[in-house]
Amino acid sequence: MTSPSAPPGDGILVGRTSAGLMFWVFDPAISHPDQSRVYAFALHAGEMREYTLAQVATLFPMQGEAANAAIAEYLRWKEARGKTFLRDEERRREQKTIDAKRAAIEEAKRRAERVQQLVEHMTRKQTNDALSIARFVEEHRIPYLVHFTRVENLVTIAENGILPRTLLEQEFRHNDSMRLDGFPEASSLSLSFPNYLMFYRYRCLYPDANWAVLLLTVDILSDLPCLFFTTNAANSKFRDAGDDALESRMGLDALSAMFYDDPPGVRGERGLPSRATTDPQAEVLTFSVVAPERIGAVCLLRPDRAVEAMLRGRLPHAKVSVGGKLFEPRADYRFWQSGARVPYADTTQPQPDIPF
Repeated sequence: MTSPSAPPGDGILVGRTSAGLMFWVFDPAISHPDQSRVYAFALHAGEMREYTLAQVATLFPMQGEAANAAIAEYLRWKEARGKTFLRDEERRREQKTIDAKRAAIEEAKRRAERVQQLVEHMTRKQTNDALSIARFVEEHRIPYLVHFTRVENLVTIAENGILPRTLLEQEFRHNDSMRLDGFPEASSLSLSFPNYLMFYRYRCLYPDANWAVLLLTVDILSDLPCLFFTTNAANSKFRDAGDDALESRMGLDALSAMFYDDPPGVRGERGLPSRATTDPQAEVLTFSVVAPERIGAVCLLRPDRAVEAMLRGRLPHAKVSVGGKLFEPRADYRFWQSGARVPYADTTQPQPDIPF
């Protein structure tokens, strides 16, 4: 049947089921504000009802005496009830909007309370483990944390630091628009080296974009509330876990788990240095602002004199460089994508272009 939401001309349409036992009347004068839905007068019920376009798509158009009788009955209903129906529907939609806003506010409140409780747990755990975390960082020679972003975001970052998405008030080029890890209140960081699997994917998606790798001070691991994940935080085994399971992603034990050697000897087989997480997608989510003072260096993919000058002016303490090993895969690339013929970074050796 022709879409009843936009019938030809100004005429009223009548539709029937294939068996011809039930009839609906479609009036273009009573249209639904949602283009995916339609109002239709259900003759068998004697009332106007709401349907999806898919529900009415299988109806057959009718003409003749039966159709005229259906239209006549509908017009009698319209004369008696049409204005009241439209007024009631408008009120119903307004109330639905109010209820949706109220529900969203309540959900946001519950969400904020949940995140606040998690942050309090993280803070207590990291405060208790602060000395042990510092010792672990020193023993594993973890030089910095890493965050990659589009160059267009650097002005905001230089002014305000790395902000969780929920705190951003201006236009920002996000990497992960969906935030499948489920925590827009957090910023994603890596240890010692970028998540090159994800980073390479984004650079392929946006080949014309210029990118920056920010190197951050390791005191974040003890000073700011963090969750530690042995692989990508969007992995379903983390995403589907409850808050109780997130307790195991806090503190020294969770940080240490990012360097797991299971089965025994696997790190040696892959040639991983002590500072490298076992899984290149291991992730730190920090639930706080990473202040500009914690940015020790910014490495650009391609030269950009204006951006470099801006960074040197606003982040005078940070080293600014272009290119380098941070834009290459890790030494264990062949394990994660066997057969790939690309150059790779030897992260077992010191990297002279890294400032701290």
